[in-house]
Amino acid sequence: MVVPNQYIPVGKAFFIMGVVSELITFKNSHRVYSSAEVTPADLRQKLRLGFYSANTIHRQLLLTVDEAALIHRDWAFDAKLSNEQLDDIFWLIGDDEFNILIINELSPI
Repeated sequence: MVVPNQYIPVGKAFFIMGVVSELITFKNSHRVYSSAEVTPADLRQKLRLGFYSANTIHRQLLLTVDEAALIHRDWAFDAKLSNEQLDDIFWLIGDDEFNILIINELSPI
């Protein structure tokens, strides 16, 4: 199981969403370069869906199972859709749209 920590590995992308009144700064010192910090291989099976719309828009979805995920929405694992397209596809949790969904074996889907 891959557990997130306080550092952002080199080559990883992420989004920040929220309301803040101050500047958010990331520095190279926040990155991990040490080979001792190498993340183990992610062996979870994954279902990846690629969607090409008639408007030539491409969207990828990811679904996997992780026993550490919460039964419903899990902000540590699930990724909320950040840019809705004219023709689109997404996972729906309640009224919210997601492009990455990590479920627990007990999750209702």
